[in-house]
Formats: sequence, C-alpha cells, structure tokens
Amino acid sequence: MAKGLNKSEKLRGGLKTASPTYVWPATFCQSKPRAPQFGQVQSYADKQVYVVDSFLNDRVCNDLINWFTAKERGQPTATPVVLETTPLLKSKDYAARVNDRAAMLDHIASRHLWSLLKPLLETPKSDYETYYDNADEVENEDEEESFPHEFKECIGLNPQLRVYRYIKGHFFKGHYDESVNVEIETPMPPGNTKIALQRGYTKWTLLVYLSGGESELKGGETIFYPPTTTGRTAANNAIKINPKKGAALLHKHGDDCLFHEGAMVTEGAKWILRSDLVWYDKKK
Repeated sequence: MAKGLNKSEKLRGGLKTASPTYVWPATFCQSKPRAPQFGQVQSYADKQVYVVDSFLNDRVCNDLINWFTAKERGQPTATPVVLETTPLLKSKDYAARVNDRAAMLDHIASRHLWSLLKPLLETPKSDYETYYDNADEVENEDEEESFPHEFKECIGLNPQLRVYRYIKGHFFKGHYDESVNVEIETPMPPGNTKIALQRGYTKWTLLVYLSGGESELKGGETIFYPPTTTGRTAANNAIKINPKKGAALLHKHGDDCLFHEGAMVTEGAKWILRSDLVWYDKKK
C-alpha cells in the first residue's frame, strides 16, 4: 500500500481490452540502444533517483513531440494522440496539478522503450570510469553494479504509456507515485502467434524528458524532498533535477517513493514520456 497523502493518479496497465495500434515515428521505432557515455549517469538521494543523460537523441524527441501535437495542428496522422488538460482539483487526497496529458496502451512501444533502457541498467561497475559521473558511487569496492541489483529482475515497462505537456503556468504539486498492478505481453517463440500475459507490479517511475535546456524551457524542475532524520521533508534538503532533452529520470515509487513535485513552468514547454518499471508478482 503506497503512501496516501497527495498521491498521484492511479493508471492501470495491462487492460483486458485489445490495445489500439499506434503508428509511432520511424525514428523512435528504429532507434537502437546508445553506447554508454562519460558522465551519462548521475545518482541522488542514496540511489533512490537516477538520471541518464542522452537516453534519446534530439531528433527522436522532436519527432515524438511533432506526432503528439499533429492533431491539434491539423496535420493528418494515422493514429492521432489526443491531449487533454487535467482539471485543477482541490482535494486532500490528490495533489493539485494542471497539465496536458494523454495515455496510450501500447505493448509494442513499451517493449521497444524497454529495449533501449535495459542495456544501460545492466552496464557493470567496470564501465563506471567511462560513463558514471558520481565518484561517491564507486568508493565501495564491494559494489558490482552501476544500478541497484533489483533492476536485473525487472521484466519490462508498464504498457500504459503517458504523455505529459506542461506549458507556462502548469505544475504538479507535491505527491507520491503509487505502485500499480499491470500485465505485460510477452511474445512467444517464432511461429507461435499467441501472446503470453505476465502479471507484475510497478516499483520505479520512468520519466523521459523530450524537451529541456534554456532554449526550450524555463522552470519545470522535478524536485525531490528526501526525509530528514526526523522523518519530515525539508526545502533546504531538496534535490532539483533540471529537465534535459532526451534524458531519462528513474525514481522509486510506492512505499519507497520520495515526496516530489513538478515545479511551475515559466517559459516554454516541458514534454515527458512516462512509464514505470515492472517486476514479476511472485504472489500471484
């Protein structure tokens, strides 16, 4: 059971109904895992938050944004994405937020996104000097993984992909991300047309920033508030992550989620592609 105060919305993955087929941009579908780069990964809050720079290249990010906005710009597209503005609700149980969003149930796209992320999560400690940008993380020679060992048991991403757009004045007040139960489609061996469903639950949030940098965005930081020794959050202890175009942010959620918020955008637009990392539910 996740923390209840100011929780974000629950979104179900693995719905029983047939998922629609979305025609994603060719540059996204044809993208390959990128080789680790120096200074590509940073960790924060005692390894509860990770940022992977240059996860997607600029062209892929731009093509995704163009696709997401094609319908509202009056451009024809085979599978239009419909962005809707969330109503600003005032409730003690849900954090105040205002942004444009869309949700797409797409197992194929989520598997492709996972194929881009998984190799980075499996990069061994021996490669730290080539891509890791936090010397404190390599002082303990007993550590062998660049990311937490639990990532090796991750079975994929939530197929319920979400698109967020924050324009000037949009924000997401402090909240916790909840864990949800999902079903992931697992392709069978070649020649078998059936699809196996694997049940699991989410433990980490994945945010892919499709825009960022001073030329595109001001404000919109993702701010985490690690608890102090008293168990309370403190502003002077805050960790601010500035969106970078193409970067991926991963953070724990559910019972281990840090209280966090999306700061108000003051200029430009913040675009995010959202999913969650899924683990097999051994209780099922």
